[in-house]
Amino acid sequence: MQLRTTIPYLLLRTAIHGARSAVSRGALVAIAGCAIFIAAPAKADVISVRIADGNDDAEEHLNENNNIDLGSSDLEIGAEGGGSDAQLIGVRFLDIDIPRGAIINSANIQFTVDETDDEVQEEPIRIFGELGEALRFSGNGGDISSRTRTGLSIDWADIPPWDTVGDAGPDQQTPDIGILVQAIVNQSTWEPNNAMVLMMLGHENFERTAESFNGTPEAAALLTIDFDPNSFFAFGDYNDDGAVDLADYEILKANFNTGTTFAEGDGTLDGKVDLRDFVEFLREFNAGGGNAAAVPEPSTVLLLGAGIALLMASTKRRAI
Repeated sequence: MQLRTTIPYLLLRTAIHGARSAVSRGALVAIAGCAIFIAAPAKADVISVRIADGNDDAEEHLNENNNIDLGSSDLEIGAEGGGSDAQLIGVRFLDIDIPRGAIINSANIQFTVDETDDEVQEEPIRIFGELGEALRFSGNGGDISSRTRTGLSIDWADIPPWDTVGDAGPDQQTPDIGILVQAIVNQSTWEPNNAMVLMMLGHENFERTAESFNGTPEAAALLTIDFDPNSFFAFGDYNDDGAVDLADYEILKANFNTGTTFAEGDGTLDGKVDLRDFVEFLREFNAGGGNAAAVPEPSTVLLLGAGIALLMASTKRRAI
């Protein structure tokens, strides 16, 4: 039996509230009913993927009719020239070989300095992931901003001056964006070797200028992901009791269309509790949750399905 530990989900919820907790990579304990299971020491795989095409890093000029620039020799994180032309940066990474739902330990994007900048940062750069197909960027206006973003975002704040061209160190590395990667690989449509898009929302009066693929391909943005290939996200275990059961269903039902966190039923980590979460929950519920929980009786499954159908009908009525 493969154990899906609950400890990572506590970490995810802690990250949502802006804090991080340190957890040993040794044995983890999960409780399911009266049984206690000890997980094997966590294993980690690390993959690094660099931008591989000139159309896979792009700038959208938010105050210039959302025009898209695919051919720039650099990426202005913040605003063009540090002025009023705030930009939304999109970076697309190919062939992300991670199984659906694998536990993400950490992730970051490494940039390389193209030009020196020293503006004082007064507000953070907000980093999002894309939920969806992660298509290559086009020249159509608004191509980046029109994509579906993760409900969660990570703030990149207190970025020091970039004072040496060619630097690619901690000052040019994003904070841990593992929770965004987790949300992307948790999608029901995710498959190994899919592409992954991440976006950085800039603001006026600030600039850090990074190399793009069109400028220096070997110095283009580099995504690194540390993940556990043997542990998988337990969709639906909202109360962290080691079982996906009717208690979790009640949480999901109570927070439908109002919840925003995993503890409230957001199993897909997109910042909302909706029908996608019910679909993922039902899949895990019918499979016994991947742990020691009893397989539900047919009458229980029918009851659960009926509840979902009623909520779907209610949602359609409200949308009219």
